[in-house]
Amino acid sequence: MKETFKKDNVQQKDFLQSLGLLIMKKNLPLQFVESIWFKCLILHLFLKVVLYYRKHFFQEILLNLVEKTKQLYVLPKLTNCILP
Repeated sequence: MKETFKKDNVQQKDFLQSLGLLIMKKNLPLQFVESIWFKCLILHLFLKVVLYYRKHFFQEILLNLVEKTKQLYVLPKLTNCILP
């Protein structure tokens, strides 16, 4: 059995954050993370990475990224707006 990263491993977290940003920025469908060709590529390049199903990926990664993006970029812009 191959050794994989633990959920709290820094490299695992960085990979998932990068994958989440790719999906968000390029507006890719969530099915992308379940594509057999994508999985083959990732597991070939990064043997220890653990890939999640789209439901878990959405709940754990994308919702967190959306909240961070909102806090970093959207809300600061809104605070400088003058509403009529």
